[in-house]
Amino acid sequence: MLRRSRANIAVFLMGALALAATAPVFAAHPAPATPLNIDWNSSGSSHQGNPNEQRAHDALREVGNAQSEISKTYWTLRREFENSVDWQDAVNAAHRAHASYDVARINALSLLQATPDYKKAEQELWKAQQALSDAKARQPDSPHTANLASELLRRKSILTSMETECVESDEKLRQARYAFIDADARAAALQRTFMMLVRTDPRWIEARSKLDRAREQLASIGR
Repeated sequence: MLRRSRANIAVFLMGALALAATAPVFAAHPAPATPLNIDWNSSGSSHQGNPNEQRAHDALREVGNAQSEISKTYWTLRREFENSVDWQDAVNAAHRAHASYDVARINALSLLQATPDYKKAEQELWKAQQALSDAKARQPDSPHTANLASELLRRKSILTSMETECVESDEKLRQARYAFIDADARAAALQRTFMMLVRTDPRWIEARSKLDRAREQLASIGR
């Protein structure tokens, strides 16, 4: 009977330590979509018969409480960061930069699409599409149909090349693109800074210490 009780404790501890090792480490990895909300205060009545088993259950509950606290601490720090003036300014600047780029791109392409060369290329593309559609209806597997398909791709490539050249050569569009790249880079830099500062925040350090102590307490039961 005593041998079986000790075996049960060993199995329980192995599972408990495996669960304890899964605590979130937000400073090194992206945070989950929602904070943990785990009720670790359930009764340990099923382990009342053996003191060591009860201690293991209590220690596991403390690990769960510490995991929940470290999750809540992370999200508190995250909300403070996202409500900061620096982050709000960076997000708004990125939105404005993207909007300006979209407008500049639409304007540049609109000017291109109004040119005779672009209109002619569009017309040739439409003719190629019609020819391929007619050929598929008559002889879908013929070499002629395959050639028409290649011609359609060539006509599409011509339009794409014209648009790419337009986008790359337009000075206003190029400046707008640089602006939104810089704005995105600033926001990304603030994100990285936040993740580094989390590790040095006193609230995070305290929550992390509680988790480490709870893990150590759980591990010590089987010694």
